[in-house]
Parts: sequence; structure tokens; C-alpha cells
Amino acid sequence: MRELRIVNKFSGNLEMRMRVDGADTRHESVPRLSRGSPVDPLFSMRSDDGAAACSGVMRLTNRDMELLRELRAARWLTTTQIRRRFFTQASLSAAHRRLRKLVVVKYLVRYQEDRMHQAMFTLGPEGKRFLERYENH
Repeated sequence: MRELRIVNKFSGNLEMRMRVDGADTRHESVPRLSRGSPVDPLFSMRSDDGAAACSGVMRLTNRDMELLRELRAARWLTTTQIRRRFFTQASLSAAHRRLRKLVVVKYLVRYQEDRMHQAMFTLGPEGKRFLERYENH
């Protein structure tokens, strides 16, 4: 029985150990897996500092595109304004998750004075670039 560590090579932020039992458990027999050492942590956690955004690839939904156009016109929108306009059928946590993803890949920029104030969003560099390309086609 061998222990293998699974690492998401695309983003590098998922790590999981698993025990493999079988006749052929060599590292080479399982493609795209890297083996960890016995001293590696069980889970490798990452902070939400944008480390996952190194690829900069994200599929934008129609709602995302509408949000980007709205932010271009309004310049700044609060979380409440965005949720009322774009996430009417979704939970607050779903809205926060999507906004966080858009911030990580730099489609949006988030500003929050402190935890007692609402976050405000504006277009990020990727959002501006996307609108320029999208509107020119």
C-alpha cells in the first residue's frame, strides 16, 4: 500500500492524500499525480490572495457581462445594489462567492473601508479589457 498526494496542477490549491492498494501503485502508473512525503500536511490551504488567479481564465456568464456593463456606467456599486439587481434568485452567500471569483481574476476590484461597511465594487483591469474587446466585436 502506498500513499499518493493529489495536487491540482492547474491552480495548485487542492491537495489530498489517498492510500492506493494494488499491484501497480508506482507514481508513474497514475498520470498527473505527485507523491507527497510523510511530513507533508494533510491539507494544503491557501489564502484568498489571488494565488488561484495565475491563469486568469474564467467563463463569464451573461449576468457577469451585464454586471460589468452596469459597473462601467455606475462606476461603483455596493454588494446590496449588485445583489438586488443581478442575484435576485440567489442567496447572499452565492452572490458573495461569485463576486469573490470575479475579484480574484481581476474582472472587479473590491473596496471595503472596514468590516462594518459594505463592500463596494468597480471594474478591474480584466473587466475593462473584456468590455473593450466585447464592445468592439
